[in-house]
Parts: sequence; structure tokens; C-alpha cells
Amino acid sequence: MSEALDKTLASTQEVTAFLREFLERLPDEDLKQGDDLRNHVKRLGLTVPRELEGLEITWSGRDPHTHCEAGDAGSLVVVGPGHPDAVGLVIKCIRVGKWHACLECGWFWCRIVLTRRF
Repeated sequence: MSEALDKTLASTQEVTAFLREFLERLPDEDLKQGDDLRNHVKRLGLTVPRELEGLEITWSGRDPHTHCEAGDAGSLVVVGPGHPDAVGLVIKCIRVGKWHACLECGWFWCRIVLTRRF
């Protein structure tokens, strides 16, 4: 495997690990569409990965499909173990720069879905 691919996959793992921890811990009851979430990152004691530094991080809601439009949207899905406290399906979505990131968790699996129009 090439060194460039190794770095890309390591960065992807770092970003998706951050997104999962942040979205699992983010209290969303008082958030409105477009709210800046940087203060929540600080309050939760998390560090924004280098790849996301300088990008806006905003609340995008609980519906992973509201951002999808017909056309050239591309997605990357990273799946991991579920969340033991999930009852049904837990969905939280944020915007990071031009990307839309959703955490969808069930009891058996969680997935981060990253979507962007190209």
C-alpha cells in the first residue's frame, strides 16, 4: 500500500473518530439549523483534527436526507460498533465546511455518512 494512501486512511480514521465522539456527546435539544458548534467542541474537551481546522462546524439537524439533492453528490460511509444506549436509530447531522456529516447509530452498528456535492 502506498504511503499516500496510508496517510489518507489514517486521516479519515482520525476525522471519523472525532465526528463520532463529538456527535454522540453533543446535546442537540436547543440547537437550530446553522448554529456554530465550535463552542460545543471546546466545552466537551475535544480537539478538532488538523484536517478540519479553520472550517465552519454548524448544526444541520436530525434528517440526513434534507441536504441531498439530485446530481453529483458523493458519499463516504464509515461503519463501526453500535451504541449500547441507542434505542431505535439515533441520527445527528452537522456541516463541516462543504461536507455534510451524519452519525446514525443503532444498537449493533454506528455509521458516519459524509456527503458532498462535487
